[in-house]
Amino acid sequence: MIQILDWVYPRGNKAKAYSVREVIGDKLVLAAPDYTRLYLGMSEVEKITDGNMLLELGKIEMC
Repeated sequence: MIQILDWVYPRGNKAKAYSVREVIGDKLVLAAPDYTRLYLGMSEVEKITDGNMLLELGKIEMC
């Protein structure tokens, strides 16, 4: 299940990752770091990682 703050790729195009900003029914509002926005259905994206994993990674200090 894809949720807010998960990171996804559009299917067939892994040039840019998008963060899920809003879920409306089975449609997703996606935003990239360069402020590009996409509106796609859940079946049109491939999940990279979820927001909880990113929060855990943020707690680890890199030396």
